[in-house]
Amino acid sequence: MKRTLISIAALTLVLSLVSGAPVQAATCISYLSSQTGVTDNSTSTYCVLEIASGNNTWTAPANVTSINLLVVGGGGAGNGHMGGAPSNAGGGGGGGLVVIANGFSVTGGSSYSITIGGGGLIDYGSDAATDGANTIFGSITSLGGGAGGDEVNRTLGHSGGSAGGSANGANVSTKSTYSGAGNAYGNNGGAGTVGGAAGGGGGAGTAGASATLSTGGAGGNGLLIDLNGNGEFVTESGTTTYGAGGGGASASASGQRTAGIGSGGGGANPMTGDGTAGIVIISYLISQSSNSGSVAATQIPIPDPKQKSSIDSFTPLSTSSESTTSVNVVGVFVEKIVNIGVNGVNLPEGGWVQTPTSIRFTVAKTTSKQLVITLYNGAVPVLQLEPIKVILEASVVVSTSKAKPISITCSKVGRRDIARRGAAPVCPSGYVKK
Repeated sequence: MKRTLISIAALTLVLSLVSGAPVQAATCISYLSSQTGVTDNSTSTYCVLEIASGNNTWTAPANVTSINLLVVGGGGAGNGHMGGAPSNAGGGGGGGLVVIANGFSVTGGSSYSITIGGGGLIDYGSDAATDGANTIFGSITSLGGGAGGDEVNRTLGHSGGSAGGSANGANVSTKSTYSGAGNAYGNNGGAGTVGGAAGGGGGAGTAGASATLSTGGAGGNGLLIDLNGNGEFVTESGTTTYGAGGGGASASASGQRTAGIGSGGGGANPMTGDGTAGIVIISYLISQSSNSGSVAATQIPIPDPKQKSSIDSFTPLSTSSESTTSVNVVGVFVEKIVNIGVNGVNLPEGGWVQTPTSIRFTVAKTTSKQLVITLYNGAVPVLQLEPIKVILEASVVVSTSKAKPISITCSKVGRRDIARRGAAPVCPSGYVKK
């Protein structure tokens, strides 16, 4: 027998606020206003966030009072170009200033602005190289590296986090002075020789080398930096170099740039003459005492910010299970929505539109008996839709097979019995069924 099932699903949506924060609401990266250019290297014990580009804002979790910071400025560009009379042997760019601030005090719930400084740019034709840009975290400003000097104008390397290398007889260039939290690492640039090669840019580890008549000065060394077992930044560890200076150029060879973060560009080098961008890395213990910032004996859940958003109404009240459902939630939405979960599965990033007064998204059709939709914004209580019930109406059965015929016998006084056969046979008038 073939059956055709005809059903209508009535979905009633009831929006409410429920207490309790899911794991997603307390992830380390959720305390940043933007995830662009961010790498989350967090563990179950430490939050470790690398911000490598653009502008951002980090909000300190409620119970976090101390963090460890690495703040590196953008590297300065190398200067000059090869060829001509005389050859324009430009100085190497200085590395960005490296600031390590372990134990930097923060206030739970307060926001800290972040700006990542880009690397300086070499102008291979006009000798107008630029300094690296400053990198900022809150009150800490890590200066960009200075650009290298150019031979035509016999200029000093520019001052900066580390100074750029000087050219054509200009003396050693000096780094800028840093005044701020933590320990700062930057050095002077090397001197150039008259009519000859240019000096190397200063690095976070060592000063740039001065040039000889025929050989450009090497760029100053950067620092190898890594996290120790306590989540603190330490030097002479790790594989990434920070704040290296660029090499100075000679009449016959371009200076070289060291691979790394906040590196100065090579003098007269059209390929690697630009400096590289800086970075901010935040590291902190997930479980901290709200009184002293000391390490707790056991893991303690991080209290999330108090919910400032609220829901006023929503549409639709019902829909068919045979189609997608466009949901429009109306209310006041202060915090940024970072995830929307449907039956425990997050919608794709960018799968919703949020304004200060509404959130719109689409839920795919489903065969589930209920839908649970949760709006995560990092605050508590969490915004959640109570289960969406799918009510199926009674099925309509359509039969496509033929009924089996039956036979009956009919009798009448003074007459012979007669037979009748069919799907629903009846006796003639005056006859009765035997």
